[in-house]
Amino acid sequence: MSAGGAIGDLLLVYKKVQRLAGLTTRVSELLEALERMEAAEEIEVAEAAETAKALEVDSGGGSAAKGGVCVGGGEGGGEGGGEGSESRESRESRESRESRESLRMEGVSVRTPDGRCLVKQLSLRLPRNRSLLVTGPNGAGKSSLVRALKGLWPLQSGTVHLPQCGEEGLPSLCFVPQNAYMMMGTLRDQARPPSYRHTHAHTAARCSTPSHNPNRDPNPDSDQVLYPDVPLGEAEGARACVAQDARVAECLGAVGLAQLLSSMGLDTWQQDWLEVLSGGEKQRVGLARLLYHRPAFAVLDEATSAVNGDEQGRLHECLLEAGITLLSIAHRPEVRPFHQLELQLAGDGSGAWKLVPLESSNANGGGQAREGTLL
Repeated sequence: MSAGGAIGDLLLVYKKVQRLAGLTTRVSELLEALERMEAAEEIEVAEAAETAKALEVDSGGGSAAKGGVCVGGGEGGGEGGGEGSESRESRESRESRESRESLRMEGVSVRTPDGRCLVKQLSLRLPRNRSLLVTGPNGAGKSSLVRALKGLWPLQSGTVHLPQCGEEGLPSLCFVPQNAYMMMGTLRDQARPPSYRHTHAHTAARCSTPSHNPNRDPNPDSDQVLYPDVPLGEAEGARACVAQDARVAECLGAVGLAQLLSSMGLDTWQQDWLEVLSGGEKQRVGLARLLYHRPAFAVLDEATSAVNGDEQGRLHECLLEAGITLLSIAHRPEVRPFHQLELQLAGDGSGAWKLVPLESSNANGGGQAREGTLL
């Protein structure tokens, strides 16, 4: 009996060592990728600045962004003589600002590591206050498209331009995954994590180096609803801390965690919040972080899948009222009324996609799908 038990233990140890070796390999690959990202950061910033200058020069013609399709506007340019130079400059300045504050994809193609085509030549421009719902069968590439937007997956071709909105240092685009990240610390820490920034563009030419390099704050005491946030300096004093706590409490209450806040308090310390909170509560914490930071755009990858269906609509409405434009991956019909556009991925390996305006679809019982056009 003892010999049999010993052999069984050896087999279990072998499996554990094998798993540890696999994890070590992944960590090693991650460190190598981070080193490449750091080395390429200065080059990417310089290229982004050159691209911005080129777009400013090209915008004089009144055309839409290269490779994209203009949203919600006419083709500016040819009406000549009656307008003065001041009105033309004002229009061009507005179009340039709208272009900078939009999420743009130009000729984007994404493939799986084994070569299967998920999305082919996707071009669109998503302005503020026009939310997009991404749908498709399992394995169609919805989450893979999000990974490509974030720079975690290389682009087979094309360019992604992230929005440039808000004050310097504040995020213009945030990603909320299905499984929200929980850190060791207080409930306050869960809502306010450390700060990060995204570079504003990346292309298929940088496929070996993801360009969205999060510049994470090295401060180990950074907070959780507050994650990611810039820590307060000592000079700001206790009054700023009280105001910050009030804002965190407001965000937690808005997503339905007021009872958790009253029972635990912001200063309750937990070693492992993953074990303390339910799946729905963890997703609500992720949305509370979003409300705290209030970015211009947010990508929700099944971020409310563990929340009751009758509450998903209220959470989406809360995000929209905060002025956040959504790019959502979701299956439940409750979220459709809170989006103006639907991107349908075929998922058949051809990379086909269709863009449908949900307003006309809801009004007429089925709208005309237009491939490659954002209305």
